[in-house]
Order: sequence, then C-alpha cells, then structure tokens
Amino acid sequence: MLRRGKRRVVISSLYIGTEEEELIKSLESLLSSQPHLRMTIILDYHRSTRLSPTSSSNAPSTTHMLLPLVRAYGDRCEVWLYRSPNLRGVMEMIVPERYDEGWGTWHGKWYAVDDEVILSGANLARSYFTNRQDRYIHFRSHPSLLSYLSSLTRLYTNYSYRLSPSLPPSVNKLYSVPLPQPIHSSAALIWPTPSVHPRHFGPHALATLTALQNTWRTSNASRSRRVDADTYVWPVIQAGVLGMREEEKAMELVWDAVRDKGLSPTKRNIQVDLTSGYFALFPAYKKSIINSPAPVRIIAASPRANGFYGSKGFSRLIPEGYTFLERNFWRDCLSAGRVWRDRKEQWEGVRLREWEKEGWTYHSKEQNVKLNKKSTFDPFFTFIGSSNLSTRSLNLDTELSLFISTSSPILHRSLGKELRALNVHARDVNEDTWERKDRKVSFLAKVLVFLGVEGML
Repeated sequence: MLRRGKRRVVISSLYIGTEEEELIKSLESLLSSQPHLRMTIILDYHRSTRLSPTSSSNAPSTTHMLLPLVRAYGDRCEVWLYRSPNLRGVMEMIVPERYDEGWGTWHGKWYAVDDEVILSGANLARSYFTNRQDRYIHFRSHPSLLSYLSSLTRLYTNYSYRLSPSLPPSVNKLYSVPLPQPIHSSAALIWPTPSVHPRHFGPHALATLTALQNTWRTSNASRSRRVDADTYVWPVIQAGVLGMREEEKAMELVWDAVRDKGLSPTKRNIQVDLTSGYFALFPAYKKSIINSPAPVRIIAASPRANGFYGSKGFSRLIPEGYTFLERNFWRDCLSAGRVWRDRKEQWEGVRLREWEKEGWTYHSKEQNVKLNKKSTFDPFFTFIGSSNLSTRSLNLDTELSLFISTSSPILHRSLGKELRALNVHARDVNEDTWERKDRKVSFLAKVLVFLGVEGML
C-alpha cells in the first residue's frame, strides 16, 4: 500500500515497534518521493514514549524512531499521541510507568493509503508480522471509508499531544512536556488546544464524536437504499472513558436479532462464532451468550498463546487470570444448561475451544453470524476491529470497529475460510482442562482478579 501511495497516509495503532526500521524507511521514502503527500500518525502516549532498554534499534522508543520524520517533513508529517484522561490526579503520580496503560489506551487500528484501508486488531510490531495470529480486512478502494477515518483521526488529534522537534520557551507541564530522553534533546510533546484541559476533555470529545457519527449516518443513509449493494459497513466507536458506547449498543441489537431468529421454530438456523485473544468478556456479552437460544462457538487463547506468557513481575499472572475467568465462564455455561451438542444437522449450546500453535501467540478478535448447518454455509455478518470484547475494551480503551453485513458469495466464502483456518489450531475445553497441573490458578492471581483487575484485562 505504501509503495502505491500518492496523496495521503493515515496510521492509527497502539504503537509501532522500535525494531520496525523497514517500515520507517518506507514512510520516509514515500514522503521524499511524493512532495504533495500528507501523513498523519496517531498512537498511544504511554506505550509510544516508554523507553525500552532492550530496543534492537538506535531509537529507545516509538516516538524517538518517528522524530526524524517530523524534523525532516514536519509540514506534511504529523505524529500525535493520545493520552487517556482516565489516569490523573494522585494516581497519575503514583502508578509505575509499566502499569500506566492499565487506566486506558489508544487502541484503534486502521491503516490507510490513498483510498485503500486495512482494518485490524494488530499493531505495527515484529510479532504481528511474523508469529502472532491476528485479523485483517483489506478494502482495496473505499474513498468514503477513508474519508471517515481521516475525519475521525483529525478529530482525535484535538485531544492528543503533537510531537514537535523543539520545546517552546515557556513550558507548562500540562500543555507542553519534554520528550523523555536518555540524552539531552529539545523535542517536545505539545497539547494543541489550551482551552481544552488535557485531563478533562471527556465531555468536549463526546460532543464532537457524537456529531461526527451523526453526520456519517446521515450522509450514508442514501447508500443503504442502493438495490445493487451486497455489503454494508457501519463504524462504531467505543470509548467508555469519554461516555461513547456505540459498540455495546450495536452488539445488543445483534444479539437481540440472534435471539429473535433462534426462538422461532421455523427459523432456528442462526449460529454465532466468537473469538478473542484476551478472554475476559464484557458481562453483557457473557449474559447474551449464555441466554441465547443460538449455538455459540468460542475460541480463546491458550495460556501459552497469551502475549503475557512468561513475562516478569505481576504481568506473569495475567495468563492465570484469563484461565480463571475462562473457567468461571465455562462453569456458568454448564449451570445454565448450555452444554455443547453435536447433532446430525445442527449444533446446540456453547462450545469453548483454545487456540495454540507452537511458537505463536494469539490476538485475533471477531464475531460472526452464520446459518446453523453442517454444510458450506458461511458467515453473512462479521464484527472486526480493535476491541477485545472485554470489560477493559468497553470501559477503558478507545476502540474502533466495523459491523459488516454481506450477501456477497465471495465474502461469505472468505469469512468461512478464515474461521476454518482458526479452528485448525483450536482444541476443545472441558472440565478435565481445569484439573491439569499446568492450568491451576494461584491464590495471588485469584486475589488480583477479585480486587478488580478483571476490568483491566
């Protein structure tokens, strides 16, 4: 996509890995060869400024790696860092740097060049390009979606710090801060709107985001009446800390439709497939799965496929925490009589599986709706984006996802192929799983979950 770029590049991600020197060179080459091209990059403040002592490149953080682009092409290359307003006051002063992301991150992932768009749950780091299972949908030409994403990005820059090569003479620690450096530098992060407080912009952001979404729906109303269209796309924003909860509301409508179809004796043919790399489902989603008359197949990451497996400090307990939540969910399904049944023509109940592939981690998240038949019927509805469908995603992080409905046979087959590929490395979970020695949950991990860490997972 970058090699084809002529006019604009929009990148949104949690962070860019400091080892991705090839990507940075591609961005620099594009800016150099296309003098009219404009580039906007928006990332998470905390993750992108954190100094990494183990960085394999000369840049100790994502921001340092992007600084040369800003210095050379600052009139056409903007780098913005969004900082969740949730971490403030006393907590801002006492929370260790490694754990500041627990209060919320910039988590939206969209990558656009000219009229091409990739929507994903993946960040731009080495593991995502090599040995981490994730999900991507590529829109080869979608000017209206690119226009929407450009507008959304521009809106969020009003609530983000801009990377600047120099620090203004008068430094206000709220509105202009020096870039953390292992050596002296004049680079700074500058808040663009002094009239909006960088720790209390929630109501202001909610109003502008709501206006943007209303404008999008109004301008696209005519498109929804096109008789020749076979696929429809709805972007939804979830930013709980700002009061924006579109994913939650839209998902409720999806589950209501699934329930209505599933309760009809003549239409009991709906099935739901769901997966998340971090299985800590939002309570309303868990309730919908357990109460739904439709069969639901779920894939979660096994502990070894969890990105925190083998880490140090308290984060080493995170895979155990997910095991604890997964086990509780499994037993809730059993208590509700949602036992998986593999019948001749149709499935029933809830089937829980875990994904594991030697040397790989799992980060895919999606929800699909399809006909409940053991044949070649493939999904006609899918949900894709940055959301992990978790309490954290719904309440703390800033997310963007798409609801996609399609009658296209080609897209049906592609979505079905994707599901079958995920299931190749998935194994069923049962009560014996929790009895294995390697799946025992420590007392400390249980304590952390009970103390409220579940909402941060």
